[in-house]
Amino acid sequence: VGDVAEIVASTESGIAIDDFSDESYKKVVALLPALLKKDGAAIRSRAIGYYTLDNAIQKYAQVYNYLLPEPGKKVNEFLNTVF
Repeated sequence: VGDVAEIVASTESGIAIDDFSDESYKKVVALLPALLKKDGAAIRSRAIGYYTLDNAIQKYAQVYNYLLPEPGKKVNEFLNTVF
């Protein structure tokens, strides 16, 4: 959901599947032995940057700044820029 696949890939912390097909599950099962050999502490250290409260606040602020119209801007103008 959202950026999960990107985060998993960039932190080399796990496996994200594209769909729930038998082929996808077979690929994931084949990757499990290598995943189990990874250093859990290193994975946690790389992933922390994505899940800190400060990072979440910044991400939400970016979304709200993008979605909310500027003062004095007509809502329809704003909606036309988004959709």
